[in-house]
Amino acid sequence: DKHGAALVACLRWLMSEPRLMKLGFSFDHDWEQLEKVAPGLFAESTSVVDLQKYVSHVALTETGRGDLIGLSTVVKQYLGAPLDKTEQCSEWCKRPLSTSQIQYAALDALILVDLAAVLCGD
Repeated sequence: DKHGAALVACLRWLMSEPRLMKLGFSFDHDWEQLEKVAPGLFAESTSVVDLQKYVSHVALTETGRGDLIGLSTVVKQYLGAPLDKTEQCSEWCKRPLSTSQIQYAALDALILVDLAAVLCGD
């Protein structure tokens, strides 16, 4: 449909625009889902940072261990308080999303900006 094609075109532009930093955390599953709607998107994407992999690399460099740890643990370590992950395993395919799901998703995305700023020393 026309709107779906426009959305995919917008997604392709966003993900391929090098001036825009895209932040994720444990992004592998997200890539799988995005590839279903926009095949080849991974190969076209630039300026994408998976903060989980970044934190694991830092840990490996500093401690010799590079275990993958969850976002709530990383946020607690770097920002001082864990994230409430109650909605993480809720029914995301059911529409409309609940208010708490929308708030969870927004915070889950927004916290990456704060986390990246701390990790980069800004």
